[in-house]
Amino acid sequence: MRRHRGVLIGAGGFAGSWARDFLPTFLDRIEIVAIADIHPGALARSADALRIPEAGRFRSYDAMIDAVEADACFIVIPPALRPDAVRTAASRGMAVFCEKPVAASWSQTLEIAEIVHDMGIRFAVVQNYRLTNRILALESVIQRPEMGSINTIQARMAVNYTIDTAGGAFRHQIPDAMIYEGAEHHLDQFRNLAGADGSWVQGVQWGQPWSTFGGNTCVALIAGMTNGVIVQFEMNHVERGHQNGW
Repeated sequence: MRRHRGVLIGAGGFAGSWARDFLPTFLDRIEIVAIADIHPGALARSADALRIPEAGRFRSYDAMIDAVEADACFIVIPPALRPDAVRTAASRGMAVFCEKPVAASWSQTLEIAEIVHDMGIRFAVVQNYRLTNRILALESVIQRPEMGSINTIQARMAVNYTIDTAGGAFRHQIPDAMIYEGAEHHLDQFRNLAGADGSWVQGVQWGQPWSTFGGNTCVALIAGMTNGVIVQFEMNHVERGHQNGW
């Protein structure tokens, strides 16, 4: 198997976990040859974890991508900063593997989709819930012959995310909270369990004037999969009743 060359944009926060725990698992398939981050301490820690020499450590991802030949780019920086990072990596023909969510808003998500389409690169968002024990157990049940075919999938995430419980006030300033708070994981799980891609989707998102969020906090969707399975999905960040979180 060919060993690919990769670069990592980001070194702190989740990127630190990628450097310590995730990427080393696949070093037989990919060599991380360079890393970029604006914070020198985080840069040093993650670069050390990946055994990247000084010549492969950059304070700017633009400088890194200009200087380094690589096949793939891993992007693990704050969501609002990702469109420019994707564009820069795509301009060099790199495949991109991105931490979820794709971006901080629906408009940025569409911007990245356009970049990927126009540049003709491969792009994927990390998904880590398909192999959890509960999903594997669910799959083992629905795949039994006596269960027949899936007709509908219903899913609900309902949490009371105040500023104190949401893991940071910044979450309350995101225009489309559903994109940030894991909708990609949910939608990928629908694809996983249905065994098909999405074909169409319709729905509505909204917010309440009494919410501490700056944008929409709720969404109700109905979607059709390519094999005829119908999905009903609700996400609510200001639920005051029964909680149904992660």
